[in-house]
Amino acid sequence: MPVLKADAYGHGLIETAKILRKMDVKYIGVATLGEAILLRKTGDKGRVLSWLYDIDGQEFKDGLKLNLDIAIFDEK
Repeated sequence: MPVLKADAYGHGLIETAKILRKMDVKYIGVATLGEAILLRKTGDKGRVLSWLYDIDGQEFKDGLKLNLDIAIFDEK
């Protein structure tokens, strides 16, 4: 699974994701839920996994509605 955090390391998140999808990559990882939401809102329909988010925030709710995969962790 390619991970495209920090604007795909400066190469452009959306552009890089489109290239990967054309290569039949099924899963893309991103650091933040905001990045995952951006991919979805710009037309990406594939699986996207996000690791970082505010569990009490609106972004979390939006991510669930957009059918994003969200890592669950234990703060302990």
